[in-house]
Amino acid sequence: MRMAGMLIVWLLGSCAAFEDEPEELLRQAISSWMAEDNFRFEGSSQVKVSDVEIGRAFQFVGEVRGHNEILIKPASDSVSASGVHRMSGMLRYAKVNQNWTAADDASGKSLNPLYTVNPLIHAEHLNRSAKDVVIEQAGAQTDDGTVLLRATIAEDRLAEQLKEQIRREHEEVIRKALYEARSANNPELAEQLNRFAEKAGQQLKEILNTLTIRADYRLAVEKRNRTLKRLDVVSSLNYTLDGKSRKEVIRTTYEMMRPS
Repeated sequence: MRMAGMLIVWLLGSCAAFEDEPEELLRQAISSWMAEDNFRFEGSSQVKVSDVEIGRAFQFVGEVRGHNEILIKPASDSVSASGVHRMSGMLRYAKVNQNWTAADDASGKSLNPLYTVNPLIHAEHLNRSAKDVVIEQAGAQTDDGTVLLRATIAEDRLAEQLKEQIRREHEEVIRKALYEARSANNPELAEQLNRFAEKAGQQLKEILNTLTIRADYRLAVEKRNRTLKRLDVVSSLNYTLDGKSRKEVIRTTYEMMRPS
């Protein structure tokens, strides 16, 4: 009987230890949040380049309806001025063929996790990506038992996707500019654009050859019921331009608004 009692204690202790594994706690919190049909959130997004803030922080509020629709609008009628999230009215996301798209984007292409305020895109990306997860602070001593998790992703795949996207957009801009210059029968302008395109191509090559991306996710989770209270996403892009190191940081924070 004594051995059986010791075995039960050991098993209970092992289950508790497994339950508190940061990877499992993260999985449960994200899965529970993504499974919710309807919820509201508020957040902000800020861009920095080499520690200099670009525009003011973009404040927004949003609502998830079912699993396939998200509505987001600027808070207090403010307008995004960051250059990354430009919007002055309602933004609607819809999920089509398992991909989130912006309803006002006729291309129907998938949205890049780096440049979106859609929280479920971040959640899905975090859920399926290889990552290191640690418990930064266990709040068992607090009333709500909040646990602070940190998950870090070395975004190799996302960096390759971004590089390809930048290449395509660069080529399209140069092609249109040269076409318009030639159509206007302006050899001088066409020559200037050729020189600009050559220099821009060299700079682009330098950027893409050195670009790395890292994403840090911090989550505040109520340990008792695995409820996600806050999500903080910091995406860092590092590259070299004209021989100098550059860093762009996009920080987006979400606060879940629970019914009172």
